[in-house]
Parts: sequence; C-alpha cells; structure tokens
Amino acid sequence: MSGFTAEALLYPLTKGDTKGHAFHGNQYEQVAGGDKETFTRPSVGKFQLSPDETKQIAKQLVKDVKAYGHDKAYDKANVAVAKMLGMDKPATKVDAIKGTPDLYRGCDLAGAKSLTEPLTMYGKSGGALYGNGIYTTPSEEVASQYVNNGGVMVKMSLDPNANLASDGDNKGDERFLDYNKSMSEYDNLTHGERDALDDYISHSANLALLTGSQGYAINSNEPESVVIFDRSVLKVAY
Repeated sequence: MSGFTAEALLYPLTKGDTKGHAFHGNQYEQVAGGDKETFTRPSVGKFQLSPDETKQIAKQLVKDVKAYGHDKAYDKANVAVAKMLGMDKPATKVDAIKGTPDLYRGCDLAGAKSLTEPLTMYGKSGGALYGNGIYTTPSEEVASQYVNNGGVMVKMSLDPNANLASDGDNKGDERFLDYNKSMSEYDNLTHGERDALDDYISHSANLALLTGSQGYAINSNEPESVVIFDRSVLKVAY
C-alpha cells in the first residue's frame, strides 16, 4: 500500500447464510476409526468458536469480571480467542516502512515492543472503547497526540489481504445473541455466563474478533481508527 484508502483496507464480513443459526457453516467431521467429531472453523463472518470454546470463554468472563473488572476481563478473553483462532502471532519489526505508512500508533516504548512479543495482553499497546485490541489510526497527527513523555511513534504497513470488518458490518448486529438464544449450546450456559457473554460481545470490536476478522475499522467511510487483533498483518517501525 502506498497510502490509506477505505477501498484498499476494508474487507467486509460475509453475512450469515442461514437465518436463525449462528453455527450454520461450521462442519463436524468424523474422525477415522471412531465416532468422535472434530470442529472445523466456518468462513469469516460467522461465529468462530465451538460450543466447548464458547462455554470456556463464558466461564472465564464470569471469573475474570469479578476478579479484575470488565476492561481486563475482556482483554484476557480477546487474547484467549485470538489464540484459539491462531491470531496470536507477532508483528514484524522493520527498520523503516516503505512509502507512506498505512497506520500509526503513539504509545510508550513498552507498548511498541509488545507488538513483536508473545501475546499476553492487548492492554500494553491496546485500547478498549469499542473492544480490546491494538488501536491504530491512519492519521499521523492523531497518533502524535499520544506520544508523550518519552513515547514513540509506531509506523505501520498493513497486509493488503488483511481481513478487516467495519462498523457498517457489525454496528447493531445481534446475530450471535439472537441465534444462540435458540440453541442448546447457549441454553446450557448458566444465567451468569449468558449475561457475561452478552455484555462482552456487545462491544463491536469483540464481535468482529469472534466472527474471524483480523481487525475492525471504526467509521468505515473515512476510518478514524483501526483495531488490530492479529498483529501478524502488520510491519512496524519505530
């Protein structure tokens, strides 16, 4: 990319193809020599987790919200989901970005370094307004406002094939909630687990991750910021 454009950056989610069933498209395959079934991830745009994984995240949310509060609990949940989906790889550090950077981030040095370290928390270089992830912006001027007291400006190039959702795809989207309320997997959650899960996915960026996107663009016409979950789509220089 030579510069940021909505057309070049945004790859909208694929909407569910069967109304009323979030897991439609998930495939269960027989394991040779037995009756055990294995779960295959559906296409991007559909809820990605298996029933067991959904239960695991819901239980973790209940425990972590009580222990740490919502922000840290959601951060921990998104890290867990990213690892489940294989989106926990680091960014690639380069000496310089060729051409005009696609994205910028102003942060402290620890936050910049965390982009290329094992993923333990998004909070080191993240944010939480729309959900937990790495908050970036196509505006160097905006990013510069966060470079304070020895902070650094991280310049980034974004893989043009990165799969990003936009707020036009997810804003007000109740697919996961509505569909799972009619499913046995959702019904098997405790009341507290349902409430914790519902609150967690009411944040648009969290929902984007749960439906397989590597990032989430806020204000899709002229993106003001882009939340990255899968750091491997970035090359970073600082």
